[in-house]
Amino acid sequence: MGKNIETKNLTQFGNLIAGELEKREMKLSELADAIGSDPASMSRFLHFKRRPPGEIIDKMVSFFGLSGAEGCHLHRLAENGGDLGLRSSATGFQPRIRYRTARRFAEYDLNALMKVVAGQGWHCEVCKEDDPFSYDVKVAASEDSEKFVAVNFPDPRKPEPDYLLRKTQAMQGIYKDLLAASLFYEGVAGSLAAYQKGNQDVRQLQLEASDAESTDAWLQMASGDKGRIVHGGNLVQVLAEYLEPTEAVRDYLKAEGR
Repeated sequence: MGKNIETKNLTQFGNLIAGELEKREMKLSELADAIGSDPASMSRFLHFKRRPPGEIIDKMVSFFGLSGAEGCHLHRLAENGGDLGLRSSATGFQPRIRYRTARRFAEYDLNALMKVVAGQGWHCEVCKEDDPFSYDVKVAASEDSEKFVAVNFPDPRKPEPDYLLRKTQAMQGIYKDLLAASLFYEGVAGSLAAYQKGNQDVRQLQLEASDAESTDAWLQMASGDKGRIVHGGNLVQVLAEYLEPTEAVRDYLKAEGR
């Protein structure tokens, strides 16, 4: 089965293939036979000692029954030396280096976010800078796209909407026309301090989850549609407002009735 593969030093590309083999309790040699390759070549592909040809990747996508978005992601990994700034495993995405985002926030939230975004066919990468006003995760329509949406994990010590507005404005000044929007990712809806309806003094807050939507509406209005608050339930929907939706995104939104 897949356990005959040494996963310790695999790239993200290799780990994804190893994970598919593990699900099916298959050996690498069985995959090689099925797609017309050989075990030695497949091992080199997985460890990225040799770049896998496009036709081999297509055969693996077909053999595993991967979606179009997953196939595109696999090709993109191959084109970029096996990694896109993160490593993955059969259990999800893992930070390749302990960047600021990975150090400050729960890996569970980071992994879940990256997995959802990459699964929709968008390009995403973790910020390598140690700057409080830089993005945490960049999401773009493709790797070549200059314009992007910043996804940030709010500082739990500064959850107030007025601080989120200041950060949005600062990021807009830094990245200018390249930044389509700055999203603050809650993970769970209502975990941020909520903006009190009808209250013009932003500093007076309440912690009622039911007002989470009003916080998003206020931030969107106050920032000129450049700042938003998102969570696991509406992340893809809001990203699609600022990025060109992929086929996978359109299918997802249709399935969710959005």
